[in-house]
Amino acid sequence: MNLTSDQKELLRKIVDIYDRGVRSEFVLVSATHASGPGLLYGTARIDLDAECDLLSLQAEGLITLRRGSRSSQLGKPTESGLRAVHTDFAVANRLDPYPPSVFISCGQFTAEEIQIGKTLKQLVEEHTACLGYFAQNQDTVEGLSNHILAALGRCSGFVAVMHHRGSVSTPEGPLVRGSVWVEQEIAVAAFMTQVMSRKFPVAIYVQKGIAREGLRQFILSNAFEFKEGKEVIDNFRERLLSQWLPILNSSPNKSR
Repeated sequence: MNLTSDQKELLRKIVDIYDRGVRSEFVLVSATHASGPGLLYGTARIDLDAECDLLSLQAEGLITLRRGSRSSQLGKPTESGLRAVHTDFAVANRLDPYPPSVFISCGQFTAEEIQIGKTLKQLVEEHTACLGYFAQNQDTVEGLSNHILAALGRCSGFVAVMHHRGSVSTPEGPLVRGSVWVEQEIAVAAFMTQVMSRKFPVAIYVQKGIAREGLRQFILSNAFEFKEGKEVIDNFRERLLSQWLPILNSSPNKSR
């Protein structure tokens, strides 16, 4: 865990409100001419020194952040965030500054897709010593480089779930494409394993009908085709317990 003193204090304030019985999500509000950025819980408010502190807590798996209506950002502390504060950040005393994590690349276009990502994250955290990193798409170059790419760069495992994103016409005929975000994250993971010689378990799930194109044409990923989301959950649970568990629990973060 690599947090500044300001970020730890921010997490303490978020957890304090949670411990006082406020279970609703906070709303991130941007700076105005009258006040700086902050987190709103009804009438309660937590002032922010910088919005990037919130993204750092998300990257460490200590809070959730999701997009609400009208592009608002909503969030709350995770179990890991609650535990970090309740143990006075004891995990930060480990030699490794980052907890081992499994990067979960999954669409967030529908509620079902989001639930698949959350369930995969829950399975990772229930059965291994790793955090599940399931982040929202970042809208800025800073968010992309500092959080999604950073989390990919230090992951101990990689899971991708690709859903339909519509049909396109090509000279060879029509084809169905998957999520561009997931395609890009698969490409980064492929670079890490094939060029940088990183070793970590990989699971790729592709909804039936999606064409194999781009870099995936040349990657022997043994992708699992699925029709319903339940097939992804069932297969990953079995794979996690029978194949991944010894790897993730015996050598966390050695893949960095």
